[in-house]
Amino acid sequence: MLKETIIWSKAVLLGFLVFSSVTATNAGGYKLLATASQVEHFCGTKQAKIVFVTSDHKMFYIDFAESENPSIHAFQNVAHAAVPMISPNGEWVAFATGTIEDAASVAPSTAWVVRMSEDASPIRVSPVDSGFVPRFVQDQIDIPRVVYSTCGDSDNGYIWQGCGKVVTKPADGTSSVETIWNGGSFLGGLSFDNRYLVTAENSRNAFIFDLQNPDSGPAIIHNIHARNVETQADTVFSLQTCNPSVSASRVFTDALMYLDMGAPYALAGDYVNDTLGSGWGFHSRLFLARSDGRIYKFFDSPREPSVYSNILKDSADIYNGWPSSSGARLPYSWHHSEWTNHPYFASLILKVNRRWYHPDIKPISWLDRERGERLQLLNMKNRELFTVLGITDTSYEANNSIEFVHAWIKIDDSFQEDESWLETPEMGSDVSAKPGHRYSKSMIRHTGARTEFYNVKGQKLNSSLNRPGGNRIIPAGIIIMRTGNGQSRRLLVNGKKAH
Repeated sequence: MLKETIIWSKAVLLGFLVFSSVTATNAGGYKLLATASQVEHFCGTKQAKIVFVTSDHKMFYIDFAESENPSIHAFQNVAHAAVPMISPNGEWVAFATGTIEDAASVAPSTAWVVRMSEDASPIRVSPVDSGFVPRFVQDQIDIPRVVYSTCGDSDNGYIWQGCGKVVTKPADGTSSVETIWNGGSFLGGLSFDNRYLVTAENSRNAFIFDLQNPDSGPAIIHNIHARNVETQADTVFSLQTCNPSVSASRVFTDALMYLDMGAPYALAGDYVNDTLGSGWGFHSRLFLARSDGRIYKFFDSPREPSVYSNILKDSADIYNGWPSSSGARLPYSWHHSEWTNHPYFASLILKVNRRWYHPDIKPISWLDRERGERLQLLNMKNRELFTVLGITDTSYEANNSIEFVHAWIKIDDSFQEDESWLETPEMGSDVSAKPGHRYSKSMIRHTGARTEFYNVKGQKLNSSLNRPGGNRIIPAGIIIMRTGNGQSRRLLVNGKKAH
C-alpha cells in the first residue's frame, strides 16, 4: 500500500501568490479561492462544476466554464439539502432532504433531483421518507438514472443485512423504479460497470458487494492487521468507518473510498501496521480499498501549525477579541469525501476545529467549534491537493460551514485511464511532506532510563540508538520510542527536530 504524500499543486501556490490581483466571488459567507485558469491547470479543463451544501442546508453550484471568476449560484427552490451529487453529464444534481448527518441517517430521507440552474424546480424520485443517499448510475449519460436505497438505519444489524433495497429511476421521471438488489441497502453508490455496491454505516468496517456473486456476501473492508511491538503477535482491529463512495474508475470498479474514526488508542505505541503506522486521528485519513480487503492508498489531511490546550495561554488570539477573533486551530480533519465522476479526482471538505478562551466558563475556560472551512479537490493519482472555496469568517459567532460537496469534471473522449495507478499495493510511511521539504537525520536528547527506538514496522533500530541517555542521531520518519518504564512515545522526525 502506498501512502499518498500530498503535494500542494502549482496551481494552488500560484493562486496564493496572485490572489491579491484576483477578484474572488463572495456569497453569504463563502469565498471562491480559485479561478477558471487555476482549475484548468489542476483538472486539465475549465469544464468543471462544484455543488456544495452549507450548514443552513442551502445548496449552491459553481460552473468554471462560465467565466474566469464565476459566480456562486444558489438553487433558489431547494431547501434542507444534503449529500449532493452531480450527474455524469454535468446537468443534474441528486440530493436528499431530511436530517442527514452522514451517509446513514436514523431520520426519514427523500431523494430528489434538480437541473443545474438557479431557478430549477426539484423533482422527487423516491417515495416520501424512503430515499436515502441518491447517487447516479455512472454509465448513463443522455438521461441520467438515480440509484438510491430505501433504508437508512436498522435496529437489527447493518442495513445491507436485509433492510430495504437498492433501486434506480430516471432523473426525468419518464419511467418507473427498477430494483437492482432486493436484499438490503447500500449507501455509497453503484460502480461504473454496475457490478459493485458499497456501504459504510458509522459502524465497524466498510463493505463491497459483488452483484454477480451475491451468495458470497459483501467483502469486509478495514480490518487492520497490527503487530505488537514487544511480542510481535498479530492482532486484528475492526475500525469504525463512514462516508462510503464507490469508485469512478473504469478499470478498478471494485474500489471504495471512505474515512474512519481514527486509531489513536487501538494502535498507538503498542501496535504498529507495516504501512499505516501506529495511529492516526479522527477523519485524518482518506482510504482507498478494493474487494480483496486491502487498502491500496491512503491520504493524510494537511498538517499545519495548531495550538493545543497546554499552550493556550500563549495565544493572544484566544484571549483578545472574544468571541470575534479567528480562534486557535486544533488538528484538521476531512469530511464528506466523494469520488467525482473522474477516476483520479475526489472532492472533500477540510474541517477545522478552533478554540477560544472564555474567562466566564469554569473550570475549562475555553470553547471549541468545528466547521467546514475549505472545499478541496484531491488528485489521487498525482497526490495533489487544491483548494476551491473557503469561508470568510472563522469567528465563534459565525454560522457558516461547508457541509457536503461533489465535483464534476468533463472527461475528454480521448481520455485513457492509467491501468496501473491503483493496481498494486506498495509499502510507504505515514509522514506527510510539502514541496521543498526534505526528511533527513535529526538529533534527539533523552535522559533517564534505557530507551529503545522502533520504526513503524515494529523493528528495533540499530544498537547505537538504544542506550541510556545522551544524544542520538535518528533517521527521518515515524519513530516509536519506548522507555525503561514501559511508556511509549511516537516521534515525527522532520530533519530539524524530533517532537
